[in-house]
Amino acid sequence: MSFLSDVADHLLDKYGNHLGDCTVIFPNRRAGLFLKKQLAAKLSAPVFAPNTFSLEDYLFSFSPIKKSDALTLIFLLYQAFKEHKDRQNFTSNFDAFFPWGEMLLRDFEEVDHYLIDPKQLFTLIKDEKQLAEDFYFLDKDQEILIQKFWQEFLPSATDTQKKFIQSWEILYPVYQAFKKELTAKQIGYTSHIYRSLLHDIKVFQEAAGQPIIFAGFNALTAVEENLIKHFVQNLGAEVLWDVNAYYIDDERQEAGDFIREYQKDTVFGPTFNSASQREIDWKQKSLITHGVSLEVGQTKLLSEQLSELLAQGVKEEEIVVILPQDYMLFPMLNALPSEVKKLNITMGYPLKDTPLYGLLEACLELQEQATLSPKNGISFYHKQVLDILGHPYLYQEEDTLGSLLKDIKKKNQIRVFQEEILKTDGDILGVIFQKKNSAPLHIFPTPSGYPVNIEV
Repeated sequence: MSFLSDVADHLLDKYGNHLGDCTVIFPNRRAGLFLKKQLAAKLSAPVFAPNTFSLEDYLFSFSPIKKSDALTLIFLLYQAFKEHKDRQNFTSNFDAFFPWGEMLLRDFEEVDHYLIDPKQLFTLIKDEKQLAEDFYFLDKDQEILIQKFWQEFLPSATDTQKKFIQSWEILYPVYQAFKKELTAKQIGYTSHIYRSLLHDIKVFQEAAGQPIIFAGFNALTAVEENLIKHFVQNLGAEVLWDVNAYYIDDERQEAGDFIREYQKDTVFGPTFNSASQREIDWKQKSLITHGVSLEVGQTKLLSEQLSELLAQGVKEEEIVVILPQDYMLFPMLNALPSEVKKLNITMGYPLKDTPLYGLLEACLELQEQATLSPKNGISFYHKQVLDILGHPYLYQEEDTLGSLLKDIKKKNQIRVFQEEILKTDGDILGVIFQKKNSAPLHIFPTPSGYPVNIEV
């Protein structure tokens, strides 16, 4: 029996035909989908399904603050950083600040996740974490990155250690200014929203009277732990733990550290003794390894393994594929056997690795290499032209773009003129192959028809 099957049994035993009144909260969205499948398999008559949420979605529903994208947050952090740096010494632009902004944003997220006092933390860093002048603990790449930071942000610095410590001194006022701006705009990151809810804990009172079940949680951050405890203590929420004797009973197993601590907790402890607690058991697992020389071979082997499992009667939703690298997603999808009809993908994929990103990058490079001649007009460097015309989103073997591409290669042209390109049918070419000063307007049009001026 699986954990979700046990959760389904518990809901049916305790709430029967009143499942629609229940709210079940999981660490992720996918678990809710499979819980409903388990319930459907166990029910003989139609009933309303329970409301299922991920923890993030459920908590966000109580907050007026909206989660924002990282780029917006880092830009606001950049503005806060500028306000607290000496204007005469601060010469860096947003591009140079961005990698450091990502790092600072992650640090601020951790501060809020673990309910750390930011004033004490940043003071402690300044007073006690005095960095050595030679930075012996950094590898070569990190040392180059640190030096670049000084050159960009502190161009007049001579005493590197002193200047670096001074940069830590402003972190607390930067944190305060950043949070103030987030509050004014009613946006934020996950732990910022969680911490705001913890300060305004009364907003959860509207959930009173509803059966609330937290299921499948293990390692909670401090703010998540406090929020769930509030539901348990004040709103009568249940907690169903997915535990296994192999990890819990053996003190040497670090994977069970959090659960063992929760068992000793005054709030969480009693939830382990409830009637809804899943039976702890251990089943022997089998592990089979295959040696494959190349990643392409891994995808081919994966296809064979999936075919074998499906032939043995294993259901598609019971199979989990874990990829070591994001970029293997598309090769894996292309290698799937024809027997696979439905697939649930739970992973992100970097935009920079998508074909669309490659097309946009080629368009920008095209503009950089474009030249204007009074006699011959606008021309483009052949490499970018070939990259665009041969892109999978545009190229087809028998169409006019394919003919133009073959003609350029046959003539071995170095520069390709706009007039020659635009003779080919296809509105898309008229958008891409434009003059440099008007291309952004065609690629990123606005309702008013005027380009947007972006200042950083």
